[in-house]
Formats: sequence, structure tokens, C-alpha cells
Amino acid sequence: MTKKLTFKIKGKPGDGGWAVGESIYVRYYSDDFKENFEKEKDKIDEDFDFETFLTNHEERCIWLGRGIDLDNLNYSIEVFENDKPIKIEGEGIYPINDSYDDEDEFLKDECDLKNFDLNKVIRARYGDNLAKEIFNTDEFFKNTNDYKFADILHMYCKEVTAHTTIEVEDNYSFRDFNINIGEIDSDAVPFWIYEKTKLELPIYSIDYKGKTHNLNFDVKTGGTGERTFYERKKNKDKESQSWKEWEWDNISELQSAWDSSRLV
Repeated sequence: MTKKLTFKIKGKPGDGGWAVGESIYVRYYSDDFKENFEKEKDKIDEDFDFETFLTNHEERCIWLGRGIDLDNLNYSIEVFENDKPIKIEGEGIYPINDSYDDEDEFLKDECDLKNFDLNKVIRARYGDNLAKEIFNTDEFFKNTNDYKFADILHMYCKEVTAHTTIEVEDNYSFRDFNINIGEIDSDAVPFWIYEKTKLELPIYSIDYKGKTHNLNFDVKTGGTGERTFYERKKNKDKESQSWKEWEWDNISELQSAWDSSRLV
């Protein structure tokens, strides 16, 4: 016999009030992106369609931040068994670095769960190897090292719900599940993206006994935040060249033109 288990994770407003999180996109552009902008920039004040220009030069679009980051505690989780809510132990989702040899000891000692049923605690394991499994894919950063131009777009989320339904065995345990979170501060993600996005532990999917179930994200945005354009350049700082051959700088003239177009 099997049961139907539904997970619902919702973002909650933080100290700022109405925004529950950010939807963050990383876009990579063609090699002629800057060159073609130079040709068109004189039209900025006339009949220049900036959005169309960006779309025509876009090569990849990565939805990196989806409104819920476990490093930010402003979220709630509910689990339903055959559409009926069930009790989970503790206070939400517990991120666990995969370097820990004994997860139960970590949960008892570091998360103060000594008197809880650990079979009913929801875990989110993370680490370099798990990050590579997530991010070294076509959905994210596979084959992106050679791009020269990119931007990062932040959009404020008024509402976010991540959900999925999984068919499970009758005698399931939450030990058999893992909320897949991508550790942004890892070797699997370009460091400049970690620096610019400020993301830490965004959620993407749930594993049950080794099979991945993608989360569906219902996102209601409440406005566009900043959009910043970058160009990859050779790192001129000799002290940091050993670990950072390239650096990403703001494309100042294009940035100024974009910011001005938003004021019209």
C-alpha cells in the first residue's frame, strides 16, 4: 500500500513588511552584446526598445533564487498525508552539512532536538558534492564559463509557495526524504554570483529514496528590484590571481542607460 504525501513551503514577510523573499535571475548574453549596444546607444532617448534588445541577445536564463532561502528563517512548512495535515517535529526544516558523520547527534546537540522523534524531523542536506549535482546541469551553470556578459535581476516576492506531492510507502520515515538546497557559497557556483546575489541556501526539489521530485513554485511578484549588468575581465590583481583568474565588473555605460530608461 502507498500514501500520498504533499509538502507545502511558504515564504513569510520579514522585518521589511510585505516582501517575503526575492526571485533572482542570472542571464548570460551573446559575445556581441556590448558591441551592439555601442551601435544602438544613441537611440536610447528616442525609440530604443531595451527589453527587446536584451531578449535578442540572451543566451541563457537561470532562475537561481525562487523566493525561499533556508538561511532566512521567514518560511513555514506543512505536510499532508492523503490531504490531511500531519504533525512534524521541531521548527521547520533543518539544514545539515553532509560533512557530519552522525546526523542524529547533530540534530540532538546542535538543534536541541534530544526529546523529539527524529523520524519526524525534516532534513535538508547540503555540501559541495550535493551542490555539484544541482548546479552542474543545463538548468543552472553547466557550460557557462566562457560567457563574457551577464546580468542579475532581483524581483520582490509578495507571495511564494513551493509544493509537490509524492507517492510514498505506508511505513515511510522523514529520514527517507531530503529537501534539496543549493549551497551558493560552494565551488559549484561562480563566486561572483554568490557575491552579487547574497543567496545562501535556496530550495529546489525533494528527494525520496533517491528519486528527485521537483518543487512547483507559485510566485506572486510585487515589483522589480535592481538589475545589474556585468562584463567578465581578466583579473589584474596579482595577489588574488591564484584563485580568481577572472573578475566581473559593472558595465557602467550600459547600466546608466538601463537605469535611466526605468525612470521614463
